[in-house]
Amino acid sequence: MKVKRRTLTLQERICDLEAQIELLQAGLGAVSIESRPIVQRSLQRTVEPPVYRVASPPSQPLRWLSASSTEVFTKSRSRHLQPSPLSGIAGLSIGGWWSMSESPPSGLIATLIQVSVQHQHQYTHDPRPSEFYALLYDPNPDAGLHPALKNAIFLLACNRGPESLIALEPVFFRRTAYFLQQSLARADRLLDFIEASLMLSFFHIHKGRYLQAVSTISATLTFAVACGLHALRPPEWHPVASLSLLPQAVSRTEIRRRVRLWWILFTTNRFGSLAGSFDIDVDDQTVETVWEVPANSDDEILYHCSVSSLFIRGSRATYVYNDTGNAIRSKCTVLAERATRFGAMAGTVLNEDHVFWEQFEAIDHAIQRVTGSLPSVYEETRYEAGTTRVELQTTRMNHFIIFYHMLTCDATIGLHSQLARAGNAESRNACIEACQRVMPIVRHMIEYDMGYSASHYLQVVWVRMLGVFSAEYERNLAAGEREKAHSILPDLKALNEILKTQPII
Repeated sequence: MKVKRRTLTLQERICDLEAQIELLQAGLGAVSIESRPIVQRSLQRTVEPPVYRVASPPSQPLRWLSASSTEVFTKSRSRHLQPSPLSGIAGLSIGGWWSMSESPPSGLIATLIQVSVQHQHQYTHDPRPSEFYALLYDPNPDAGLHPALKNAIFLLACNRGPESLIALEPVFFRRTAYFLQQSLARADRLLDFIEASLMLSFFHIHKGRYLQAVSTISATLTFAVACGLHALRPPEWHPVASLSLLPQAVSRTEIRRRVRLWWILFTTNRFGSLAGSFDIDVDDQTVETVWEVPANSDDEILYHCSVSSLFIRGSRATYVYNDTGNAIRSKCTVLAERATRFGAMAGTVLNEDHVFWEQFEAIDHAIQRVTGSLPSVYEETRYEAGTTRVELQTTRMNHFIIFYHMLTCDATIGLHSQLARAGNAESRNACIEACQRVMPIVRHMIEYDMGYSASHYLQVVWVRMLGVFSAEYERNLAAGEREKAHSILPDLKALNEILKTQPII
């Protein structure tokens, strides 16, 4: 028998106590004077870790944010919950839950859920139902959500919540990595494994570890293909021409979750390609998953469209006004990535290459169709069936629709910028018109201080718009048209202002 040495056991206990002390010191500023003796006594008792019992979840349903969606975005810049009391959490956090086998205290879980609800709009248009968050309280590691997904959600919440929670990042990072290995080794709840890996990549992005985030997303997307998430379409809702590591879905709720998860993962991968010029990991032609799941099976015949359908002349997939927010987001991301990829080659391709230029024209036509059918920035998009609505304050612009309009502008710039630099007047005008179309949105975002809250990728779009206006300003100056050049200065100043006021992500 292998017996652990006593010195090693004592050393591990010392490290555990030191970590708990660090957490306590981080939270003492928020703990009331009356509660400090209780916390200190709790710390003394941790020499012998007590038997931990997880409190039951609140009897009342989880309360969704009552603020409007725009207000939520504006408030999120502070990265602090209002209010965000840690009194009680610091005391409850002392105990044996640091080990891999125990769940965090219910008070801490409630705080982390509140942070997750407040920031979930950064990844999806449709909020999760309260029943999903209630599952995070379940301490049983063999049922419900896999511990890898639970700890990944907690890890991301620690990063996005009050600064006092940052002390818990190493704990949840270690637990997430451990349970991800367990899930993969046992092929246990692989859908949870995929979503947990995606959450981990978001954490790397927020910490500035871009290469690590890109590699994590790439590996997760490849694994998702092995699980068949790229081939979800009616009537089978399961890969037909290939094998899948996942069993066939037994309910429409499960189908909807798989489709939703695929597109979040797919678009995140494409954003990495757009921002860092990385190669795509899944070819468009292999993707068969439909944009969204219809509310009932009678409408399935209308939803066979996927990525390739965007680039077919006359396709109804390019009319997006009636789509859900998530579907519009996915389509705009696909357009921006393909347009940038083809636009980078446009300056070197010969006119005789008819196949390339036919594809170029098809992309341009799709961008125009999608742009022309986007909902107004003051409207609300359609929601998926069964999801919780986010109230919209109509006096301000809808942050979701803002992002879609910016993406189509980015798609136009990506497709035409190389030709514009080569002197093509038509492409130059297309870039300028696309930028001018969204400049009122930029000024609105400056006025209401909502730039950072919409999307990190918008910084990339603003930089590209700045390049378009700068090139036009210099061109007009060189041509002696000073009046035209000076008319561009307000746009340059506005873009410079919004870039200076937003933190570099």
